[in-house]
Amino acid sequence: MPYQERVELPVVVILCGGLGTRLQSVVSDVPKVLAPIAGKPYLVHLLEQIEAQGFRRVILALGYLSQLVVDYVTDNAWDERLDIAYSKESEPLGTAGALSLLLKSYPLNKMLVVNGDTILPLSIPEFIGHVLATTADSGIVCSVIDDASSYGTVDVDEQGFMVRFVEKQQAVAGSHLVNAGWYFLGAKLLSRIKKIERGSLESDVFGQLPPKQVVVYNTRQKFIDFGTPSNYHLACRTLTRTGE
Repeated sequence: MPYQERVELPVVVILCGGLGTRLQSVVSDVPKVLAPIAGKPYLVHLLEQIEAQGFRRVILALGYLSQLVVDYVTDNAWDERLDIAYSKESEPLGTAGALSLLLKSYPLNKMLVVNGDTILPLSIPEFIGHVLATTADSGIVCSVIDDASSYGTVDVDEQGFMVRFVEKQQAVAGSHLVNAGWYFLGAKLLSRIKKIERGSLESDVFGQLPPKQVVVYNTRQKFIDFGTPSNYHLACRTLTRTGE
């Protein structure tokens, strides 16, 4: 039976509060999630992907230039197509801090989380179904890339559980399994995140976990983190070519 028919679909949280410092030379007047890619803001690509797979509840975790995002959503009637709520940080808290703040207003026991600058053709229900078929509380989507030096790398055991997460500042060059920016977070991991006022989901949560708490879903699809000018131009070319 498909995942959508077995359980209630979780809320999708889009992390879009970052300053986008590395992208300032090409996108400086809007937050990263509103960066124009293939004729429309990237947020639209992401919302269309979420909507097409049956998800209806979305929370935007906002920070830098947050009102521009709210205005875009309302001006373009996305809040009529989807149930969209907001969590706004008044100062940079990091990805874990942003989720901790969100949980104060929305006490969820599970959620799907996506980085607002990640392009990935993911089957979301298949990912969540993969997590729920294991004993893990949470899951992370990963992909193998040829040069992992700029990404958080993930080591797994023979059962597919994460045994080590290495943040990108410490990562080494070469082909490796890397974090692709989508997460399913269960109650145990969320209870840990609630205790973090400021910090990174990658280094302060995943990087501190004992083995077998998180299962890895290897999408085998290529993804793009468009947080740098070169990757932004790659994203524009890729989505224009595919027509997504």
